Order: sequence, then C-alpha cells, then structure tokens
Amino acid sequence: MPIGVAKRLVGKIAHPLNQPRFDVHVGLVVQGHAILQPRVTPSLPIGSEGSLFQRVFSGPNGLDPYAFTVSDVYQDLFEEGSYVGKGIYEVDILELALKEQIPESMVLSHDLLEGIFARAGLSSDIEVVEEFPSRYSVSAARQHRWVRGDWQLLPWIFGFGLKTPTARAEPRFH
Repeated sequence: MPIGVAKRLVGKIAHPLNQPRFDVHVGLVVQGHAILQPRVTPSLPIGSEGSLFQRVFSGPNGLDPYAFTVSDVYQDLFEEGSYVGKGIYEVDILELALKEQIPESMVLSHDLLEGIFARAGLSSDIEVVEEFPSRYSVSAARQHRWVRGDWQLLPWIFGFGLKTPTARAEPRFH
C-alpha cells in the first residue's frame, strides 16, 4: 500500500456522501457505501526480476482486469460498484448487512455478495498496488479459483440464495 493511501481511504469513507444508510426492511445498505474499493494496479516487474509472462500481461497494456478499473459504468449509473475484495469498509454496517445472508463455508468468493449487501463504491482516484502472478500456471489457478467462486453465486443471481430479511434491531447508523 503506497504511503498515504490508508489515510485517504479513511477520509473518503468518512465523507458525509459515503455514509451508509442501512434499511432494516430490505436488509441492505440503500444509500452511501459501507465498502470503498480503490483502483488496484499490478506492480510492474523491475529489470530482470519479472518473468516474461509478468512483463507481457501486467503492464498498462496487459490483460489484467484490475488495471482497467478507472471508471465503472455500473458505478456511474447506479452509484455502486463491483467489490473485488480490496478496500476499506465500515465494520459494524458490513456485519449488519451480512447477518444471516451468506451461509458459513458455503461460498468460496464472497466479496461480490458483500458488495451487493453493503453497497460498494469505487474510489478510482486512490490506488493500491498488487503483485501480478509470475507464471501462467499461477495466473490460471487464480482465474480458476475466481470462476469457481463466481459459479457459487448463481443461487443469489437467480434469487434462491437471498433470504427475506428478518426483523432486525434498528441500527444506530443512518
């Protein structure tokens, strides 16, 4: 994480326009954001340190989806983005939004669901750096894991995984 990024993320999630508002009747955040995700950029290999695979696929012209997260049409239209697991979140609101929503140990990749229930926002002006896989086999294993996780989301996509919100205590956040 580059110097100053944590401070900027804290400031951005604390901004009044980002304050999450949880609706107990629908069981999710309906305004603001309980999660903010920065732009994730793959680190560039230095000199001979990186493999040919890293140099070809992780640079600005590479094929990593993280590198393209500078704008998001869904975010622009609906004021929420797709959460991919990196960022800052309001712990109490996130726990409230996820309470009894995702069965324990049933979903491998839960970040997209968390983003739906807690309303994720993209903070493209803040950047974190992540190392890109050094070999094709490592990248393929990562992609395979992500696809398996995405397939586990099908019940939620078709409405079978969503629970009707139960009567919940009124949260102290608005």
